[in-house]
Amino acid sequence: MSPPPAAADISSSQFVLGYVFAYLLPVLVFSTVIVKYVKPFVQNQVRLRRTAKLLSCDDDAHWLYGHLKKVPLYTYEGLLQMAGMLTSYPVYFGYWMGPFNFVLNVYHPDVLKTILSKSSPKAPGYQRIIAPLFGDGLIANSGETWKRHRRLLTPIFHFNILQQHCEVFNSNCQPVIDWCEEVAISGKAEDISVMLSEASYRNMMECIMSQVPDVGKGEDYNQLVREAFQIVLRRWFNPFYHSDYIYKMTKDGKRFFEITGRIHAKVAEVKRLFCDQIRVV
Repeated sequence: MSPPPAAADISSSQFVLGYVFAYLLPVLVFSTVIVKYVKPFVQNQVRLRRTAKLLSCDDDAHWLYGHLKKVPLYTYEGLLQMAGMLTSYPVYFGYWMGPFNFVLNVYHPDVLKTILSKSSPKAPGYQRIIAPLFGDGLIANSGETWKRHRRLLTPIFHFNILQQHCEVFNSNCQPVIDWCEEVAISGKAEDISVMLSEASYRNMMECIMSQVPDVGKGEDYNQLVREAFQIVLRRWFNPFYHSDYIYKMTKDGKRFFEITGRIHAKVAEVKRLFCDQIRVV
C-alpha cells in the first residue's frame, strides 16, 4: 500500500531541506569566518606592505623572519646597530618582525608632535604584552581609561606636593651619585639602571606608601621586575610568542607568569601595610 501523495511530498521536502541545510550551513559558517577575520587580516597586510614599500622599509626582509636575523634587536649589539641607523634615517625607520608584523619607529620631534597631538586611537602594540605585569594602569592602558587615570594622578605631581619630598629624593639619590663617582674613577663600564631603579623604588615607597623599604626585599623586588622586562623584551621581538596560547606553553611564558604573580603578591602586601597604617592613624 503506497503512502498518500501529501505524505510523500512532505518527506521529499524534508529530505531536500535537510540536504540543503547540511551542505549550506558549513558554507555559511566558512563565509562568515572569512568576512569577519580573514578579510580584515588580508586588507591590513596589504596596507602594511604598501606602507613599508612607500617608506622604503621593505628592503632585504626575509619572508619568515623579516629583519630579525639582520638586526637582532633584543641583544645589546642589535640595539647599538639600531642606534646607528639614526644617522642614515634621521626621521624614521621601519622593520618587519616576522612575516606579518611591521613596526615603524618615529623619533623626529616635528613628526612626533603631529602624531601625538591627534586624538585617533593608537595601535595597542606592546601594551597587550605588558598588561599582565602592570595590570590596569597608565602604562598598559589607552583611550578613555588612560585619560581617566591620568586625571586622577595629575594633582599628585603638583610642585607644592613634590617639594615636600625633596629631602627624601636627595637622600636616595646620594648613593647613586657616590656610585657614579666610584665607577668614573675605576674606568669600568657598569649598568646604571640597577642603581636608578633602586633609588626610584625607595622614593616611591617612602613618598607614596610612607614605608621605608627593607634592602633585601627591595633588591628582590627589583630583580623580579628586571627579569620580567627581559622576558617581555624577548617576547616582543619573537613574533611566534605574540600568541598568548603559544606563549603560555613556553618556558619563558611560564616563568613570566610566575614572576608576575610574585610581583603582584608583593604589591598587595605593601598595600595591606599601608592600609593598616592609615587605620592606626
